[in-house]
Amino acid sequence: MLERRFTLANTAVAVGAYDSLLGAWPLVSMGSFVGVTGLHTYLDVVRLLALAWLSLGLALLALHRKARAVTILGTASTIAGGSLALAEVVFVLLGNIPSIFLIQALAEIIVGMSWMTTLALTARNRQSAA
Repeated sequence: MLERRFTLANTAVAVGAYDSLLGAWPLVSMGSFVGVTGLHTYLDVVRLLALAWLSLGLALLALHRKARAVTILGTASTIAGGSLALAEVVFVLLGNIPSIFLIQALAEIIVGMSWMTTLALTARNRQSAA
């Protein structure tokens, strides 16, 4: 049952939708984004990161049926998410950003774990099929 849920295509769609929404949010409504996350000094940097995140999400959604592409994008998404989570934790601890970002860091860790689970199950299934 777990293996059915954690397929490359399902995980790519779920993470792609999450990343797309996360990336689109400040681009569509910077006011609500700032209302939740607090005022940012450099809104252009927020927009740049949002575009990068939106790009990852849209790529996952577009390529979710192509296993090789999803494996590469999933790995990139996990690394990017881990980097973002680490930066958020550090900046919260330094007092540079509000603690609401710890929720985002936790979400990125969960997303990364779902990718690692999916990739491990996929590799195991390929080995047992060979």
